[in-house]
Amino acid sequence: MLFDLPTLLAVRVGVDFLIALAFWAQMRRYAAIGGPGWWSLSSVLGILGSVMLWSRGAWPDAVTFPVGNTALMVSALCAWLGFRSYIGASRPLLPVLTASLAFFCVTLFFLVEWDLLGVRQGVFTASIIAIAAASYLEVRRADPQGRVPEMQALKLLTAIELCGMVGFAASLQVFGLSQEAVTPPFVFFFLLTKLLRVVLYGALVSYRLRLEGDKARQGLQLREADSRALINNLSAGVMVFRPDHTLSSVNAAARRFLGWSEGGANPALPEPSVEGWQMLREDGLPMRRHEMPFERVLATGQPVRSVVIGMPQDAEVAVHWALCNAYPENNTQGGLRHVVLTFIDITSLKNAQAQQKHLQAQLAQSQKMEALGTLAGGVAHDFNNILAAILGNADLARQDLPPDAASRESLHEISTAARRGRELVRQILAFSRQQPVERTRVNICAVLAESCTLLRGALPPQVELVPSCEPSTLSIEADATQIGQVLINLCTNAIHALDGQPGRIECRVDALPNTSPLLPGELAQACVQLGVGAVRLRVSDNGSGMVEAVRNRIFEPFFT
Repeated sequence: MLFDLPTLLAVRVGVDFLIALAFWAQMRRYAAIGGPGWWSLSSVLGILGSVMLWSRGAWPDAVTFPVGNTALMVSALCAWLGFRSYIGASRPLLPVLTASLAFFCVTLFFLVEWDLLGVRQGVFTASIIAIAAASYLEVRRADPQGRVPEMQALKLLTAIELCGMVGFAASLQVFGLSQEAVTPPFVFFFLLTKLLRVVLYGALVSYRLRLEGDKARQGLQLREADSRALINNLSAGVMVFRPDHTLSSVNAAARRFLGWSEGGANPALPEPSVEGWQMLREDGLPMRRHEMPFERVLATGQPVRSVVIGMPQDAEVAVHWALCNAYPENNTQGGLRHVVLTFIDITSLKNAQAQQKHLQAQLAQSQKMEALGTLAGGVAHDFNNILAAILGNADLARQDLPPDAASRESLHEISTAARRGRELVRQILAFSRQQPVERTRVNICAVLAESCTLLRGALPPQVELVPSCEPSTLSIEADATQIGQVLINLCTNAIHALDGQPGRIECRVDALPNTSPLLPGELAQACVQLGVGAVRLRVSDNGSGMVEAVRNRIFEPFFT
C-alpha cells in the first residue's frame, strides 16, 4: 500500500511534537511576539487528534471519534488564533470555546444516538473548510498591499489547504469513496502543508524580529541624533577622542573656540592633528604632554577636573583660555572607548582678571604719585622760600653797585637762574595739585626757538640740532614753561642716546587737519567738534634708542 495510515500518523505525531517544542521555545524567548504559543498548542492538539485517529478500533468509538475530530478542529482554530495574535487582532476565546464544545456534542450525538457517518464527516469537513476560509481572509487583510513575501506565501498555502479540504469532502460525499481509501493520501498531503506552514510561521517570526530590530535601530538613531543636537547646541565645548589620539566628534562651541569651520555636512570630521596642538598652562608656559588632560586620563583612567588651559590661535589672535574637564568612556568589558573633554570658554574672565591687575597697578602707581606729589609740594615750598631770598638779595646787591660795574652781569645770571628755579617750583606745585596750571595762547614756534637757544649752550660740538616749524604762526593753548621743559627733556634724552657720538637731533613742528588718519580717534573727534586742526611736535635722533623697560616708564613724572 502506497500510504500506510499508521505510519503516516506516527510521523505526524513526531512532527507535531517537534513543532510544539520549537514554538514553545520561541514563545519563551520572544514573549512580546504573539502566535508561537498558540501554534505550539495547535501542534499538541494535533498530536491528540492523530493518536485518537490511530487508536480507532482499539479504543471505544465514543472516545476516539468525538475527541479526535474535536482535537483536529480545535487545532485548526488555535492556528487561526495564533495568526490573529501575531498580527495584533483580538482573540474571540469565548466563541471559540463555545463552538468547540458544540462541535464535540454534535459529533458525539450523531455517533451515539444516530450513527450517521456522513453527517459526522460533513460537520468535520465543513468546520475545517470554514476555519481555512477565515484564515485565508485574515491573511489577506493582514497584507492587503502584498508587500510581505511571507504573508503572500502563507496566503497561497492556505488557499491550497482550502482546496485540499474541499477535495477531501468531495471524495467522501460526492464520489462516495470510503474513508479508509481517502484518509491516508490526504493525511500525507496535510502533513506536507503543515511542514510548509511551520516554515512560514518561523519566517513570520523572523520578519517580526527584523521589523522590531529596524524600529529599535531607528529609535536609537533618533536618540543619538537628539543627543548630538543637544550637545551641538551646548554653550560648553565637547570633544570626543579615540585612544589613538584621533578626534571622533566635536560640537559647534568647541569649533568656535578653536577657530575651526562649522564642519559643513559632517561636523564630526577631524580637522587639525591633535598631536600638533599646543596647550598652555595657567602661567602661560607650554603644557608638557603628561600634564595634558587627555594624556592624564589615558595614563590613570581617572577623570580630570577643573584644569585651566590656554589654546594659542594664529599670530594675530590672542590666546583663548578654557576651564577643562576630561573623563573616560569605557565599553561593557571595561576597556577604554573614548576620552571626553568638556570645557567652557573663560577668555573673557581671564581678560577681566588681567585688566583688574592692570587697574590695581595703576592704582598703586597713582598712590605712589600722590605721595610723591605731597612730598614734592612740601619741598617746593621750602625751595621757593630759598629762591625768594636769592632773588631779593640779588636785586639788593644790584642796587648797591654802580651802573657800569662788571659784577652786574653775574647778578643778572643769578637772577635768571633763580627765576628758572621758581618756574620749576611752580611746575612741581602744579604736579602736586597745589597750584593750577595756567594755559594761555602761545606761539609754539617761539617756544621751540627759545628752547633750542637754551640747548645750544650745553650741546656737544659733534651734535647737530635742527629745528623746523611750518608755518611759523602756529599757536596753541598751553603752559609755555611746561612745553619748553618737554622740549628740553626730549632733546636732553636724545643727546644721551647719542652717547658722545656724532649725530643729528631734529625738532619738527607742523600742522595736521582734523581728518588726518595720523590722529588718535578721540583727539580727531574732539578737533572735529571744535572745528580746529592739530599741531604735531616731533623730536628724533639717530642714537641708540630706548629699551623696553625705559619705554614703559617715559610718561612717569621725574623719571629719567
